[in-house]
Amino acid sequence: MKSTNSPMIKFISFATILLTAGLFLTACRIDSPDSTSRNVQINVAGVYTGDPLVSQNSGARITSLNVIQDGSSLQAVDNNGLIFRGNIGSVTAQTSASFTLKGQTTAGAEGVISG
Repeated sequence: MKSTNSPMIKFISFATILLTAGLFLTACRIDSPDSTSRNVQINVAGVYTGDPLVSQNSGARITSLNVIQDGSSLQAVDNNGLIFRGNIGSVTAQTSASFTLKGQTTAGAEGVISG
């Protein structure tokens, strides 16, 4: 009678256990937040257009910004496909807010959009 503890069977069993554990771990996602966002009483999300929308730009003209809001956090994608990120500062009477967005221009320079 042959033993079933051959090296090949041990390897296959070990590989099966690793594969099963790997699949289990990829099905569960546990992240810690890398940023925080406070709740604000104003919504500034939307598409903003102008020709140009941003003055004193070192790269291609910015004529539109698609602004996405998550609490006080903002992300804007311009008409050139570049992403700017920032935050809402102070909110006044739920009708106006200050903000700052930072990213890079098409020329590679740091860009700051504030208002």
